[in-house]
Amino acid sequence: MIKYVFCLFIALMIAAHAADAKEVGSFSLGEVAADGCGTYVHLPKTKQVVGFVSIENDDGSLYINLDGVNLKLPPEIHETPMGERDLSEGKRVSLRYAGDKVAVRLDMKSLGLCGLNPEKKLDSCELVDFRGTMVVKKDKATTSYKVIVHSGC
Repeated sequence: MIKYVFCLFIALMIAAHAADAKEVGSFSLGEVAADGCGTYVHLPKTKQVVGFVSIENDDGSLYINLDGVNLKLPPEIHETPMGERDLSEGKRVSLRYAGDKVAVRLDMKSLGLCGLNPEKKLDSCELVDFRGTMVVKKDKATTSYKVIVHSGC
């Protein structure tokens, strides 16, 4: 009986990890130091910040940590700035970043925003929340993570 309970416990632990990440290949996603206004990418269960885009003093690059190395990935495609998008509840946003042998795609759905002005711009808003997926490709390895994203100050 104890052996059965132990095997069930191990199976549940493996399933819990698999719910947050789908892996092909192998690399480690680490926590990123982030501070100030910007876009914070969190893993839902651990609340660990795994991605950050500063809106205060940067070029829109995404900061991530792979295999213990901090990386700065510039936007792959310069899209409409967040402040000029319609980010009302339910709207979808896709952002792509790429660097040397690493690419990241964020596919998100807006959970709502505050202070939307009549032109649907964020200039009067402090925070927008998203839920979605972050797909990380490094060399031939690909991992998909469920993420929660907070953007603002």
